[in-house]
Amino acid sequence: MNRNMVIQDLIKFIEGEIDFNDFWKNYLSNSSYKAIFDINLGDKFKHSWKGTVCDYINLFNVKTSRGRLSIFGAAKQFLIVNGYEIRPTEFYSKEFSFKLSIQPSYVSIEDEDFLNQIIESAPNDLTKTNQKKWIKDKIKSLFLFDKKPPKWIQEPEWPLEDGKPLVFMKQTKELLNDERVFYTFYNPESKKETIVTQFY
Repeated sequence: MNRNMVIQDLIKFIEGEIDFNDFWKNYLSNSSYKAIFDINLGDKFKHSWKGTVCDYINLFNVKTSRGRLSIFGAAKQFLIVNGYEIRPTEFYSKEFSFKLSIQPSYVSIEDEDFLNQIIESAPNDLTKTNQKKWIKDKIKSLFLFDKKPPKWIQEPEWPLEDGKPLVFMKQTKELLNDERVFYTFYNPESKKETIVTQFY
């Protein structure tokens, strides 16, 4: 596949004619894709940029809406910087915004299959607004805490065990000036505790 064909595929992806899975298969299997992205665009990008476009793309988990949006954004910016006229789809930004909006601030579900199961379980006879409320309430009912939800100092890292969220017990610091915060969760059935550590 020559450069022009790859560029045309990229444009179709950015404009929504090719879905993410097809784009990703091409990226992984076709050396022409990686050859095009194997460049450092430096300060041409709006955000801080280190390494090549490939380096940036490889940072993200394609199984999450955040990862897909970030990869989509890198491919879009690559085309813009190189002077191609495009009409970007809003699908990936809307997907990410929706999945962000249905989760409380103390939850960030990285397991996209788990999140999609919750979304797809919403009753079909509800309006979109009521479906969204139903999903939000469902998520809140699954991510339980004893007294208060965790106050994360970084991104939420609520652990799952056997496909179920653990219950949040408490957060502690061993020393007053300790840069670590320990978040204790437990399995309500086995009572086994799991500790998540975050750093300031």
